[in-house]
Amino acid sequence: KFCTRGNTTHTAPFTRQYFPRTFSKMTDKAISLLTSCGVKQSDIYETLDSAVKAASASEEGPKCWAVVAANGTADAPNTIIKALKDGGSRLSIVVAASTGPVSQVQVLRAMEYGEVYVASTDFEGKAAGCVKECLFFTGPAVLLFTPAAVTKGDAAWTTFTYDPRREASGSAFAAEGDKVRKE
Repeated sequence: KFCTRGNTTHTAPFTRQYFPRTFSKMTDKAISLLTSCGVKQSDIYETLDSAVKAASASEEGPKCWAVVAANGTADAPNTIIKALKDGGSRLSIVVAASTGPVSQVQVLRAMEYGEVYVASTDFEGKAAGCVKECLFFTGPAVLLFTPAAVTKGDAAWTTFTYDPRREASGSAFAAEGDKVRKE
């Protein structure tokens, strides 16, 4: 399947009948979360590469969302940083983790890239709020979502958001609670 935006043709966005059957329940949950927050299914891509191509095709239009499973090559820190560089301001990446321990390295490294909205939270908590904030953020985003049960009792887990728009008022980084992981 192919679709065209502007003058560029690229692989098709997410459609249930063409989506790989190997996607986990957590990536399905992430896709459901995105659509419940108003993201059109046509703006959700089945691979990081197809989302990057769509996002870089034009500076105008809605965000292009890639939903990737954690613990794979698509969520490796260097892969995400390269995607942010190539995808431009319209790229948003959701990393869906289903088992623990959950590494937050990929989202922490995304903060180093610059004007990127970054969040790490559980599906049951502030995930919907993070997606909605991303929809109003003009730059790229990297979000890590996991079930609360996966991170319960994990001393290394920190729920946080990093919003560059808050930099002028003090700190772009906001952790939930008083514990912050040491990297």
